[in-house]
Formats: sequence, C-alpha cells, structure tokens
Amino acid sequence: MRRILRTVSRRVPGGERVLRRLNRSRQLRMVRRSGIFDPEWYRRQVPQAPADRDGALRHYLGHGRRQGYAPSPLFDPAWFDPQGWDAKGLDPLVRYLIDGPGSYGPSPLFDERAWVKHFPDARHHPGRGLGHLLATATADTPLPTRVPGAELTFGAAVALLEEAEPVWTADHDRARRRVTRVWDAGAEREFRRRWQAVRPPSGGDGPLVSVITPVRNRATQVLTAIASVQAQTLTDWELLVVDDGSTDRTAQAVELVAAADRRIRLLRRPHGGVSAARNAGIAAARGRYIAFLDSDNQWTPHFLQLMTAAMDGTGTGAGYGALEIHDGLRVGYLAFEGDLADLEHGNHVDLNVLVVRRDLLLLAGGFDPALRRMVDYDLVVRLARLEPLRLFPFIGTIYDSREEAGPRISTSESARWDEAVKNHLFGGWDELRAGLADRVAGRVSVLLPVSGPASAALRAITHLQRHAGDADLEIVVLDNGGQRPAWTQLSAALAHRPGIRLTRFSRDVGPVLGANRALRESTGEYVVVVRPEVVVDGPWLQPLVDALADPAVGAAQPLVVDSAGLVCTAGGVPLPVPGRAEPLWVPGLQGLPVEDAAGLP
Repeated sequence: MRRILRTVSRRVPGGERVLRRLNRSRQLRMVRRSGIFDPEWYRRQVPQAPADRDGALRHYLGHGRRQGYAPSPLFDPAWFDPQGWDAKGLDPLVRYLIDGPGSYGPSPLFDERAWVKHFPDARHHPGRGLGHLLATATADTPLPTRVPGAELTFGAAVALLEEAEPVWTADHDRARRRVTRVWDAGAEREFRRRWQAVRPPSGGDGPLVSVITPVRNRATQVLTAIASVQAQTLTDWELLVVDDGSTDRTAQAVELVAAADRRIRLLRRPHGGVSAARNAGIAAARGRYIAFLDSDNQWTPHFLQLMTAAMDGTGTGAGYGALEIHDGLRVGYLAFEGDLADLEHGNHVDLNVLVVRRDLLLLAGGFDPALRRMVDYDLVVRLARLEPLRLFPFIGTIYDSREEAGPRISTSESARWDEAVKNHLFGGWDELRAGLADRVAGRVSVLLPVSGPASAALRAITHLQRHAGDADLEIVVLDNGGQRPAWTQLSAALAHRPGIRLTRFSRDVGPVLGANRALRESTGEYVVVVRPEVVVDGPWLQPLVDALADPAVGAAQPLVVDSAGLVCTAGGVPLPVPGRAEPLWVPGLQGLPVEDAAGLP
C-alpha cells in the first residue's frame, strides 16, 4: 500500500506534498498513542517550543531531534541510532515505534529486552517497552539499565537525568552550529533602514577606514577583492595591500591598480606569514577604523558605510557583520552573536566582516606572528577580553569555501594548532600557578578525558580505584565532546560515586587540551594523566608517589604495554631536533617487546 501511494503521489500534481502531510499526521498519532513524548521535558531543552502538547511534538519532529534534543527522559535519539539519528528522514522515535528497539534500545538507562522479558504484555503496548514502563512504573520500580554498575529505580533514574540534562543542554547550546541555512531578511531590511541614511563619522586627519589585505601569489583573486573595496558606497577609505613575498605577478597587478587610485597603497615585504603581513598593514594604517579583507573575499557594496555608521552610532569598538558562505552546493550564513564563553567553544567572528577601532586593535596587540593557524581566532578572543564584540545583522561578505578557490591556512596547516591556540588562550595557567599552595597535600588527581563511548572509561575507573589502596585519590572525568548517551552513562555510573569529579566540554578538544581542562577541576598535589583505554592491573599509585620523593625526579610513569605485550611507552626519550633549542621527547621503546624494558632502572 505504501508503495502504491508513493507511485500515485509522483504522478498527481501536488501528490508528494499531500503524502508528506499524511505521513506527518500518521507520525503524530503514533507518537501521541505511545505516551512517550514528554512536552515538559522537551521544553526544558527548548524553551521557545510551543506551550501546547501537539505544538511541542510538531516542533520536535520538525526541528528538535536534528538539533540534538530528546523527546523523553528515557528516549535518546543518538543512542537508539548512533549513525543516523540526525540525518535520516524518519524520526528515530517513530522508527522505534514501527521497528522496535533495534540493537541499542531507547536509552542507555533502559534495557528494553530485560523489561519485556519480565513483562511480556509490554510487547503489545502502543509505546512498546518504554511506553509500558512509563505507563506502569512507580518511583520505586527497579529499572534495568545497560550501564555497568548502575543500579537505579525509575524514580532515581528520572532524578539523575533531571540533574544531568541541564548541564548537557547548556553546553550543547553553547557549542551549537554557528552556520545557519536560513537568513532573516526582515531583520536585515530593518537594520539597513535604520543605518543606511545615517552619515558616517569623520576620519579626522586621516581616512575613516584603513582596509588591510595581505596577499601572496594571487594576482587574479586580489584584483576582485580590490574591486569590491572600490565599489563601496563609503569612499573615505585607504586600502593597504601587503604583498607577502609573492613570486608571481601579484605585486605588478596591484601596482597598476594603485597607479589609477591614490587611495590604494602597495606594501612589499619578504615572505613572513599572514600575521606579519597584517601587522605591517596595521603599522602603516592611518584610519580611525581598521577592516580586513582577504584576497579571496568580496564585500557587499554597503559594508563599510553600514558598519561605520552603526558602530559610531552605538559606541561599538569592535563589530562584525554576517558572512554568506558558498560551498558549491548550498548557501550558509555565519551570523552568531556570542560572548567570551561562546568563543571558548569555537570562533563565530570571521575576520572579513570585522571592523575594529584602531586604538582598540593596538591595545589588543595585533596578530601573533608565531602562530601558523587560528590567527584570526586568537585576535578575536583578545579583543573580546577588552570589549564585547557586537553583531550587526546584515550580509557583509560573500565567501567561496570550495577547495578550488585556492589553498588556505585553514586547510594547509596542521589541525594541532587549534589545540595549541586554545590551550594558550583558555588554559588558565596563571590561575593554576596562583592556586598551587591551596592544593591538597598528598592527594593524587587522575585526569581522564573521555572522547566517544563511556564503556572504556568506566572500566578504567573501576581498575584505578580498585588498585589504589588507601590513598587519597580523586578522578576528574572530562566528557570531552561526547554525545548525550556518553554523558548519560557517565552521570548514571559516576555522578554520586565517592572520589569522582565529573565535568564536560561540548567539543572534542583532543587529549592534551582535554587533560588540561580536567587539570583546572582537580585539587591534588600530584597529577596523573590516564587515557580511557589504559587499564591498571595491580598496585600502581604508591610506586609513583615514592619515586617523586626524590627531589631530582619531577615526573614518573609506569611501564605501559598493549594487549600483545608490546611497549606503548617506557618513559620519555629526548630526541635532538635541528634548529630547536630543546629536545623533542618521544615515547621510549615504543613497539618493542616488554622484555626489552625489564632491565631499565
């Protein structure tokens, strides 16, 4: 019957739209009958959802589940379908009601097969096992879970989820996608109506705006960028094109344009990187405001006029517009207004739509030439620490993100720079140094960043505590960018276990920065970093502490071997690197049989 309806719908004008409506109506009826959808729970995650039950349910089916929100405390779309919960056309809750629990079931806190085995009538409930549980359980009903070591009643599970969910939702919302596929054209019209007729301020002795464009070997692209500056409705500007050691005809192309427009200046310098080039432009700039335009970008014609008028009229020192992104298939918009806490999760300010008062930029210190990636992000964070950055809701730049548009720093440099820059900006090292005297003497803090499923971490924690003896041990567990099921499992198993400090960060920041974030939550005199896949099989703590009693020893580690008996690491070995003052420390005896480490001191 479904196949016949689909065939007919394709042949009848408007038939597919009608079929979609019929499917939505069927799904709504199915979910209503199941008794699973909890509108209050859903509105805890999405306060803007409609107040009535059906309205909230429609919001979930249309928007909520793709954004990572759950329809019920004990139904987690990302647990039920780890691979396609946000991508498949049919909602996971509807698929659960049609096809059953699948391989995982509705939630890590509910083992449906165990429940149905104990209550056979649950097979015939319109909400399957979960619907039967919600209809029949009391607060004291034992809840079969799939979390090792978690013994919960139904009431205790709901209370635990009510405590854990706000942490997840707040963190999830902080890190939600910054790029949207929908643009608020009405808000842009209103903004333009307010500021387009306002006369921009005077630049005083110099131009109002200094535009800085670094370029290297982009003779064709840079001319397009220059043309977009010349097309600005604001004419009180200077353009400083900084040639960063080009080896093609880029400099000659810019010189020809500059000869015809006295507002354009070419600064030539040896190749030193994009930060050094921009800093050279800043040093030569005379404008009241500084704007940046990369050689592969274009401004919309009213960009400078709207930005300067709005910034002057609102007293804004650093503001930015929206970025329109073309990837060859779709169009997206980067238009997110956030604070410093949002920036810790990731950058939402593109340099090509940023305008900064020159005195504020100089106070921030310009660009860091030591960085090879994340240079824009580094500057934006330092600016945000001086003054809030304000979003003005209009499209300021058109950006082509396709690879064929040319090589970029974001694709040619190592992604490890992301960790390095974030560690520098948000490591909290000054606070940690200042708090050393307040750390608990003798306490050992294990730092355990967890990326991915929670099962390995729970096994590692069990062994760490089992073989620690009577030591004062705390384990700081960081859910490092895991999905909601991992946070639910960790909360269920660890939230109230003695000696555990549980925290999370919504993005996987890598093992190094993850350990450093966990370090900020720790309190011990000694610190041990452990990966989730490492399992101790005997007394491990006291030998390490005893080794540190020697004033000449600053760090100690046990021998780490894999399941095949090969050495993962036997301490660090200094490796001299040409051109580097300090050696690079690498794992010792890595990949060799464990017998080769037996004679080491």
